[in-house]
Amino acid sequence: MLEYTRLTFSVSKTEIAPAGGHLYPAWAGSEHTNCGSATGKWKFRYNILDLEMSRPYYSGTKLIFKPFGGIKGGWITQYYNATYDTQATGDYNIYPKARTKTWLVGPRIGVDTDWTLGKGFKFFGNAAGSLFYQYFKTKYLLN
Repeated sequence: MLEYTRLTFSVSKTEIAPAGGHLYPAWAGSEHTNCGSATGKWKFRYNILDLEMSRPYYSGTKLIFKPFGGIKGGWITQYYNATYDTQATGDYNIYPKARTKTWLVGPRIGVDTDWTLGKGFKFFGNAAGSLFYQYFKTKYLLN
């Protein structure tokens, strides 16, 4: 069985300093200590493939035992862009950007069980585990 999971979303948020106040950007460093407004955008992409092989075994009439094994892998990407408007303080705009790319691959094993208790009642017990090799690449820019 082959399964593919994809999750993609983006979030945007803008904050404006209260009247007479300032925002303090954490990414900007000590020389840019306050600003009038800040905007942040985050994009997230998650893609995972799971290839599994299994075979059920019947242990009597009440228990089905299904061990499985396979391989799991995928890639995850995140982007973060921020804009800090420091014009209110006579300074300039700051645009930090960050990008993280990662991929992963590894074996996956587990077992699914199904106990029939009688009178239409069943109990399910499942366990699985994976061990991944994962590679990260992060890039950070401050304009």
